[in-house]
Amino acid sequence: MAKRVLQVNKVFKSYNNVAVLKNLSLTIEENEIVSLMGPSGIGKSTLLRSINKLETIDDGDISIDGIKVSDNKYQKQLGLVFQNFNLFPHLTVLENCMQPAIINGISKVEAQNKAIALLKKLKIADKKNAYPKQLSGGQKQRLSIARACMLAPKLLCFDEPTSALDSKSIEDVKGIIKELSQEMAILIVTHDEKFAEEVSSRLIRMDEKGLVK
Repeated sequence: MAKRVLQVNKVFKSYNNVAVLKNLSLTIEENEIVSLMGPSGIGKSTLLRSINKLETIDDGDISIDGIKVSDNKYQKQLGLVFQNFNLFPHLTVLENCMQPAIINGISKVEAQNKAIALLKKLKIADKKNAYPKQLSGGQKQRLSIARACMLAPKLLCFDEPTSALDSKSIEDVKGIIKELSQEMAILIVTHDEKFAEEVSSRLIRMDEKGLVK
């Protein structure tokens, strides 16, 4: 029996008394690649942000690997690859990658070794001394993925991963996601129907009433 990684249980979230997430429930099991789809404004990003503690839910509960969202250990269980990458322009590729480990008290030497290993795995170690402005969109994506994996998360989230990429980079990130799913569960929010169908083990669609599987 597959192990449950993400559990979203009857989550409710509203803005200015307008309900966005209405008693929404969702589970993702280990090694699954789940793509969340639906029209703009339906609540996909709100759900993603709530899972990543960038929004506070009004009711319900979220847990990863049995650790509740209210637990201090929760944040270390997940990684997020932002749509616009959110890289620090004044830091090198290596320094950007090391940041999550340094913030969480890992020694600089250990953080550097882990970062270099991830950059090699994602085939951008040769850019370790470059700055984000010197990278292509695909290289920025790889760096963002490496950074999100620094704490070995149980769940890795992607927000519109193909929006800034050319066709070759999209194929590359598809392969990376499939490879990473051997080690963690993956949640993708995307409008890219073709990409979602080709990379996912399961598609979930959102409508105004909630999730449609």
